[in-house]
Amino acid sequence: MGCASCIANMIKKKFISYLAWTTTAFIAAACIAITSILKAAKIDKALPAVYILCIIVTVLACILFAYSIWAARCGGKKAKAVLGTCFIIFGVAILVCGIILIAKNENIVNKIRSIFDDDKMDVEVQKSAEDYFKCCGRDQCFIEYPDREDCIYPIRRYLDKLTKGGSPVLIILSLLLFLGALLCFIEVCSNDDNDGYTVQEDNRV
Repeated sequence: MGCASCIANMIKKKFISYLAWTTTAFIAAACIAITSILKAAKIDKALPAVYILCIIVTVLACILFAYSIWAARCGGKKAKAVLGTCFIIFGVAILVCGIILIAKNENIVNKIRSIFDDDKMDVEVQKSAEDYFKCCGRDQCFIEYPDREDCIYPIRRYLDKLTKGGSPVLIILSLLLFLGALLCFIEVCSNDDNDGYTVQEDNRV
């Protein structure tokens, strides 16, 4: 009975570790990719608040990934409680992002399209966005590239693709984070009193 309990506990800890590592690694990689795309399309200059928010989220995601590597495998109950709490916070945030991406799709398209209608916007930023999406948003661009379509169409297609493919992924990720949080709190509430980095041997006779 003791051996079976030991094996079950070991499997549970390994599952928590692998779930934490893969989920947080995917989140960190996705945040880095999104931030890089915004930078490449020069949207960072057009929508600086969005870009700064992406950088903050990316940094937090990388910190969570680094912390989960240690906490899931080597951390004690307090570390797992913190990890579980972080999982819940990130899970809620990702779930909200998935819902917003579905509900506010057209608003996001119009917001990005408005970059080309803003007379105060740097022309170089507008050109970079046009070159990235292979479209035109300015009258001058339509003159230079008459074969290009209006930028609203590729932007809408891109976001539609992101909504159909990305939103389910975000929802699944949030559910995995909630599962990870549940397992972390189960570990915290277990009868195992080890809360340190190593297990000390009992040398008493």
